[in-house]
Amino acid sequence: MTTIEWKDSFNVNIETIDSQHKILIRVFNDLGNAMEEGKGKEVVKDTLNRLVDYTQFHFSAEEELMAQYEYPEYGPHKRAHDDLKKKVIALNERRNDEGFVLRLEIIYFLKNWLQSHILETDKRLGAWLNRQMKEGI
Repeated sequence: MTTIEWKDSFNVNIETIDSQHKILIRVFNDLGNAMEEGKGKEVVKDTLNRLVDYTQFHFSAEEELMAQYEYPEYGPHKRAHDDLKKKVIALNERRNDEGFVLRLEIIYFLKNWLQSHILETDKRLGAWLNRQMKEGI
């Protein structure tokens, strides 16, 4: 199965981040479903483009919050974002190649990365932001 089912354990209890994560997962699921259903290359390419665009939007929003609240793990968190962005941008650039095929390994990699990033890295960010906001910093 190439999709992600939203679970309460994904909540970081920061409304903007949680709502963006839900959208990100929905777009990722659209990509997985398009592949599983054997949709045409154009549908897969368009959906991959939406995923790339929304990922960049979401990462920027998270990084703004990290900078605003002086998150101590900003550097490593941003590097994780940057590494994934480089991979998906390179993948997205290849989507117009004649022989481009989006393989399931790539989908599984993105699925695992997204789930572990939310459950580990973003959970730490959410806990930090919740403490800072509660203290009024």
